[in-house]
Amino acid sequence: MLRFARWFSRRSTAYGLAVLFALWGIWIFGQVFRDATQISELAFYFPSPVLLALLVGIAFWAWRGKRRGAAAFVLTLAVAPAVFVFGVENHFFAGAPAGSTGPTIRLVHWNVFHGAFGRTGVWKETLKEKADFYVISEPGDMDVDLLARQLGNDYSARRVAYMAIVARGRLQKPHWVAYGSGLVVYSVRWTFSNQQCNVFVVDLASDVLMPRDPRLRRLVRLIHQYQPDLVVGDFNAPRRSLALSSLPSGYAHAYDVAGSGWSYTWPFPVPVYAIDQCILGRRVVPARYRLVTSLYSDHRRQVLDFTMTEPDEAGKK
Repeated sequence: MLRFARWFSRRSTAYGLAVLFALWGIWIFGQVFRDATQISELAFYFPSPVLLALLVGIAFWAWRGKRRGAAAFVLTLAVAPAVFVFGVENHFFAGAPAGSTGPTIRLVHWNVFHGAFGRTGVWKETLKEKADFYVISEPGDMDVDLLARQLGNDYSARRVAYMAIVARGRLQKPHWVAYGSGLVVYSVRWTFSNQQCNVFVVDLASDVLMPRDPRLRRLVRLIHQYQPDLVVGDFNAPRRSLALSSLPSGYAHAYDVAGSGWSYTWPFPVPVYAIDQCILGRRVVPARYRLVTSLYSDHRRQVLDFTMTEPDEAGKK
């Protein structure tokens, strides 16, 4: 009986290690090919932090059970996802953005999940940011006109589809750039303090069975065509997606140039997907980009502090 128990323990350990190696292989496949195909896209959405936590936890359990060889094997597998979590998908030291003269402007984007986690809390935290420009995804029944009045007499609001904008100054009527096939993009011209800023507000469908790469490539073509100053929204696609890794000349992710720390934005309470994006154009000089966790939504909110340059200065930059 004891011999059988030992044999069964060895067999179960071998099967367990085989399953772990298969999961690791799926993750590697996704990281290499990312969203090039629909199959690799599904593998790409296997979160690196989840795999790392799983491997480290099982390695600790195997070590406690005196299975030293199994523990060493699992820890070896954990090296690659650890490199991606701590060296590729996140960076923990903010860079030094280029300086610029002029007043600092604050943009906030937040998917508030229809206020399902607390409308009052969403309202209070939105007001607390004291931003100049708000993009609110999934506002639900939020009264954005009342929000604008509470922010100040010089604020105005626009609401289109599943998004809303509240901004200090004047908002031109949004112009549809793309609508349908899982991609919604509208362009709005924002005038404030004798400055103008053209903003793309973006929403991609969350259906994981709908291929994202064609929609993201269409979005990148639209950015190249219209040359907006800012592109922001809930992309429902990781920042490292192939199309988002090759932005038009002069464009960059706000996190890459002015952010640091845990870059993932969804889901609460342990975000493992970086799916809310903010992309900067030539005229935007970032001062700081941060992600704020809240109890009142399943998404972290994006906060960007920046200044604007004149078009000729942007060309020189």
